[in-house]
Amino acid sequence: MHSPRKNEGTPADEPQTEPPIHSRLGNPYPGGLEPVVIDDGTPGNTDLEQAVAKASLPGGIVTDEYLYVEPDPKWPRLKLRLAPRGKQETDEQYAAYRRDIEQFTCDHAIYLGLCQLLCTHLGNHLTCAEGPCRRNGACAGIRDQNRFDILLALSPPCVSLDREITETHRMEIIAELKRIVAGAIGPSPLRALQRPHN
Repeated sequence: MHSPRKNEGTPADEPQTEPPIHSRLGNPYPGGLEPVVIDDGTPGNTDLEQAVAKASLPGGIVTDEYLYVEPDPKWPRLKLRLAPRGKQETDEQYAAYRRDIEQFTCDHAIYLGLCQLLCTHLGNHLTCAEGPCRRNGACAGIRDQNRFDILLALSPPCVSLDREITETHRMEIIAELKRIVAGAIGPSPLRALQRPHN
């Protein structure tokens, strides 16, 4: 994987190339973010939606009922995707499994919330096809969780399911968190945004 962000130590005598404006799939990189180019030998015409099978687990359960972990209302609420209980599994074993899945899902909801903040900062909500985003004045979009696995649901619908685009967003979120933790800059534009409460 290669990102222009990693080229900070490039010697001055090496020719600098302009960062790409489109991913290998032809999707535009978001303005203001360092594009991430993935060169792993895979064809450029394979996007995440095509590469990952439909999210439903055979005999699995998709539910929004949490039994053990209380989701933080400051972050988006994601549905749980549970495997069926095994024939030899005890109540205690399945409860421990479900508790882990609930915590895993709550942890990933934080990432979705950060991605929504970034999309708001980029102005995606101004032209978003999702009505709630335009009405709230901030990104609040969540992909269809009955259709998409949690790893695909971590990007709002306004983010193309293109590995280079989703990785560009992910790298910017990581960089922003590092800037906040380091205190190296003044108030972050992302920190100033407030997520609308539903």
